Amino acid sequence: MITTNRFSSSIWDDVEHAILRAAQRPSTCREIATVAGLTPDTVKTQIDVQARGGLIVQSVDGGVRYQLTVAGWKRLFALADTARPGQQAAA
Repeated sequence: MITTNRFSSSIWDDVEHAILRAAQRPSTCREIATVAGLTPDTVKTQIDVQARGGLIVQSVDGGVRYQLTVAGWKRLFALADTARPGQQAAA
């Protein structure tokens, strides 16, 4: 059984948050990678995971683009509301 600690979980939350934030408007995988500051391979893998989870949908308007679903927006807001390492929680 694989276990994750708090540190590794927060890193993946940061990756997910960066991708969801970048997908607020229809964007290609490469555009999302550039905005998120991640490699295209990492973004493509995570987009596939998030699409299966219903957070991102693929459209083909003028090429393959990805954008948030309603569930994706909710997850983005939930991730934005959690305290991140290095951030001070609101009092």
